[in-house]
Amino acid sequence: MRLECSVEGCENRLRLDNTTGRCREHHYAPRDMPECCIEGCANRLPAFNTTGRCVDHRQKYWIASLCASDGCDKALHADNQTGYCHDHRREAEEHKEYQRRYYQARQVEFREYARLWRLANGDDHRAAVRAWNAANREARQASHARRRQRVKAEMTAADRRASAERRKQIKDDPCFYCGAAETSDTDHFYPLAKGGTDHWWNLVRACDPCNSRKNATCGTAYLLRLPPAERVA
Repeated sequence: MRLECSVEGCENRLRLDNTTGRCREHHYAPRDMPECCIEGCANRLPAFNTTGRCVDHRQKYWIASLCASDGCDKALHADNQTGYCHDHRREAEEHKEYQRRYYQARQVEFREYARLWRLANGDDHRAAVRAWNAANREARQASHARRRQRVKAEMTAADRRASAERRKQIKDDPCFYCGAAETSDTDHFYPLAKGGTDHWWNLVRACDPCNSRKNATCGTAYLLRLPPAERVA
C-alpha cells in the first residue's frame, strides 16, 4: 500500500520513491515556513533566509543610507563604509587616500613603465600631443603665455642676452642627461614649473626621450632615476 499525501483532505497516493510526503498537486504548496515580515506580504521564507524578508522585499533590508554624492539617490548596502555608491566611490576620502598610498608605493614601477612605453611608442606619443595641441589651441596659447611670464621673471636685459648666447653655444652639444648625440631641445635643468628661470646657467641640451621623461622634474632627481647604464659618465 502506498502512503497518502500529507496535505489534509488529499487522498492522492504517493510513489514509493517520494520523499516529500506530498503528491504532485501539493508538492509546491507552502509549508509551515515563516512569512515575510513586511506588513501585508504573505510570501513564505526558506529555512536559510536570515533577513526576515522575501525576495520582493529583501532589498529594503540592506538599505542603510543613500549615496552622499550630489544628485544621486542610489541606496547603499548596510556594509558600505564609504558613504558613496559604486559609480561615485572615487569621491570618498577613503578611496582617495588608498589611491595616494597605492601610487606612492609604486612610483618607481610606474615611472619605469612610462619610460619604456615612451621609448616603444615615441612617435604615437608625439602625434597624440600634436593632435591635442591642435584641438586645444586656446589652452596651449595660455600655457605659452604663462611660460613666457615665468621665463622673464627676475631677468635683466643682460641676463636675456646671456641666455640667448648660451642657447647658441650648446645647440650642437650632446644630451646632458644620457649623452645622446642627437638633440632637439634646450631644457631647463631646474624646471620653470617649479620656480626655475631662463638664466644661462639653468640651460642644458636634451634629447627628445629625456625631455619628455623629465617633464617638470628637477634635473638632479631625473638623473638619479635614470638607470646607471643610461647616465652620462
